[in-house]
Amino acid sequence: MNIDSDSIDYAIESNKVLTVTSYTYLGMERDYIDNVLRKYLRQVGMHALMNNISYCIHEVAGNAHKANLKRLYFEMKDLDINDPREYERGMEQFKQEALQHPEKYTDSHKERGYYIKFHFQIDGPVFKTVVRNNVPLTFQERERIERKIEIARYASNLADVYTVSEDYTEGAGLGIVMLHVILKNLGFNGDSFRIYTKNEETIAFLSLDITNTEQLERTYTKLMMVH
Repeated sequence: MNIDSDSIDYAIESNKVLTVTSYTYLGMERDYIDNVLRKYLRQVGMHALMNNISYCIHEVAGNAHKANLKRLYFEMKDLDINDPREYERGMEQFKQEALQHPEKYTDSHKERGYYIKFHFQIDGPVFKTVVRNNVPLTFQERERIERKIEIARYASNLADVYTVSEDYTEGAGLGIVMLHVILKNLGFNGDSFRIYTKNEETIAFLSLDITNTEQLERTYTKLMMVH
């Protein structure tokens, strides 16, 4: 994950794709991605949105890490993640053992090839960020996410989400809903974020229009008033 600052600056200035690979996503990795993101947002004049966009990226990357950790844990315990009974039993242990101490599994992620890849690029009028991990969404996970995204279409804040949602189970996707609400409140359209499975990967795609300067100025003014 340690790409030097000059390489990051070159990718930004030449509009090349910058790829960052990690095998876990804990505090150190989050800080590093924040540093990369801060450089890009400063370049496109969106530095005031740092906290908001950072939340969106941390949400999908954190979910990717959790999905990888879950599969890794089930493999190590020789449990079938697609068997409902073994899944339920495995999740009880997973929450107690792995989720509370994810740092214990850092080396195992790399040994077994579970990765998280970030791609950053300024592509003409668009700032693109892609987060990929080599674990496909299960049918249940995909169904939950689609339900939450549908809820997010009609929500303006998280309180709205809780009034219409009754599914608070593990992996319910409320963070994804909040991501949609944040982007909507910042003035980005519904196509700004997509998440899908392709082959053996889950891919989260964030695409931000950087040419809407009038909207960005209004957002910047609003954020300055809040702070």
